[in-house]
Amino acid sequence: MFSFDFCVDEDHDASSIRASTNAGVNETKNMCKIPAREHSLSSLRAQLPEKLSYSPVIAHDGDVPVVLARRDLFDVRFQILNEDGTIADEQSDLIPGVYEGGLKTWECSLDLISEIHSRLQGARQNDAAWPSGRHITEIGCGTALPSCFVLQTLFSVTRNPEQPSVLTVCDYNEQVLSLVVYPNLLLAWYFSEAGPGAAKGQSQQEPGDLEMDDHLLDQFESALSNSGIKLRFFSGGWDTLELGTPADILLTSETTYALETIPSLCRALKAASWPTNDNDMGGIIRETSMILIASKVLYFGVGGGIEPFRTEVLAHQGWCKQVRSFTAGVGRGILQIGWSS
Repeated sequence: MFSFDFCVDEDHDASSIRASTNAGVNETKNMCKIPAREHSLSSLRAQLPEKLSYSPVIAHDGDVPVVLARRDLFDVRFQILNEDGTIADEQSDLIPGVYEGGLKTWECSLDLISEIHSRLQGARQNDAAWPSGRHITEIGCGTALPSCFVLQTLFSVTRNPEQPSVLTVCDYNEQVLSLVVYPNLLLAWYFSEAGPGAAKGQSQQEPGDLEMDDHLLDQFESALSNSGIKLRFFSGGWDTLELGTPADILLTSETTYALETIPSLCRALKAASWPTNDNDMGGIIRETSMILIASKVLYFGVGGGIEPFRTEVLAHQGWCKQVRSFTAGVGRGILQIGWSS
C-alpha cells in the first residue's frame, strides 16, 4: 500500500496540501487493459447535473497568480452518490483501475499551468496567435486544469484563420471525463473573454454555482465553433490511444508515479508527437512537438518519479531535460522531452 500525498484539496485553501488515502500498487498493472475510446461532446453534455458548484484554484508563475474555476469535489461526490452509491462509499477516489485519483487536483498539474503560462510570451514572439491553430493534447488529464488554462488562452487570442485549434483530453476513466473534465472546460469558457461570466458580474476568483441549461450549453458550443476550437475526449489505456494526427503540444502531470505504467506512457507520448530536436522551438515551429511532463521527484512506495521516467525516455532513444524545479514541499519538476526521429 502507498500514499500519494500532496493533493490540492478544495476543502481547504487552494495552496494547502493534505495526505490522500491508500491504493493498491499491483493493480496499476491493469491500467492499460481498457482500449482507448473517443466520446462525443454531446454524450458528455447529456451527463451534466442541473447545477455545478465551483471554487477557484490558483497556480503561480513566479509572483503572477493564475486563477481557474474548478468543479467542487463535494459536488462531484454528491452526483456520484445519486448515480453509483458503491463508488461514493469509498473513502478515496484512488481506486486502482477505476478512478486513479482523477477527481482531485494534484499539485503537479498546477506546476504545469505555471510552465505553460511562462512560455506564452516567448512563443508569441514567433507566432502572435500561439497556441491557436495547434493540436494540444493532455494525457492522464484528471481534472484537466492545464487544458482549461489552454482553452481560456485560446479564447483570448486572435484565431488562426488557416488552422483549427484541437484540444484533446485523455483520461483512463470515462467517469472522470463526464464528472470533472467537461464541467471544468465549460467553466473555463464561462469565465473567459468569450464567456458570459464577466457580463453577469461573476468571477472565477470567488466560489459559486452555475445552472446548467440548454441555452448555456448551446452558447458554449457556439463559442467553440466561432473560435475554431474542437474538443476531443478519450478514455481508456494509453497503449491503444490513436489521435489521428500528432500533437503540437503534449501535456501530462502526475502520470509517472508507477514503474509499471511508465513504459506505456513513454510509448504513448512518442507515438503522439512529431519528431523534434532538443531545442526551445518544439510546438512553436510547425510539425514539431512541445512535450511537457510535470512529476514529483519520487513517488514513495511505488518507485516512479522523474529519474525512472527520464531513464525510460533515453532507453527509447529520446532526449530529456529538466526545465523547472520546485523545492517547496515535496520535490517536483517539469521535464521537456522529445524524439529527433
